[in-house]
Amino acid sequence: MIFPKAKKIARELDWYKTDDGVFGLYKGYFFNVSDASVMSTPQFKFVTVITGSLAEEQRLQIKAELATNKRKLKFTSFEILDDGIFFKFAENITFTKLKTVYALFDFLADQFKRLNIAEQNKCHRCGKNQKINYYNLHDTGIILCDTCFNNAILEFQTNREVKEVFYQSIVISFILASLAWIWLLFFMKDNKLIVKPADKF
Repeated sequence: MIFPKAKKIARELDWYKTDDGVFGLYKGYFFNVSDASVMSTPQFKFVTVITGSLAEEQRLQIKAELATNKRKLKFTSFEILDDGIFFKFAENITFTKLKTVYALFDFLADQFKRLNIAEQNKCHRCGKNQKINYYNLHDTGIILCDTCFNNAILEFQTNREVKEVFYQSIVISFILASLAWIWLLFFMKDNKLIVKPADKF
């Protein structure tokens, strides 16, 4: 489920959506914004920015700047990944404000430009900027060129290991779904299902 603030960001910036979040470019850099499950306590907002591979010096400078500005930017934690940075905002009492998310976007875009980190408005796999499209890959936004997208499809169709993992996932899903039905059978009494709506206080 996409929450209203993420939807508002997507509308304002003409971004794309996944089942759980939104993604797109901001000042040339690629961001994903999503929220934790409604059932999680506390609530979290997640922001991921794609950086491409970073030199060790760039990584250290970004880490130092983020640690120094953590209170000002109001994020709970961050993690520098191989090709991006992941941020978590805890929403215990109040929700993360839009201006807080935009402040993080602006801060990161300025830092990346200062550190000569290339904009991520091209294919995330090969770096081309021709014939690119936005894709939803496992609920994460990504930019791929037509060639890389077609290669990924071809790899899936021809790679035996990938097919086996895919088919195993289908079989496991089928088995788990079957277990749910078997479990329901145990809750039947006199051929009647004993599941009823919860009562209100």
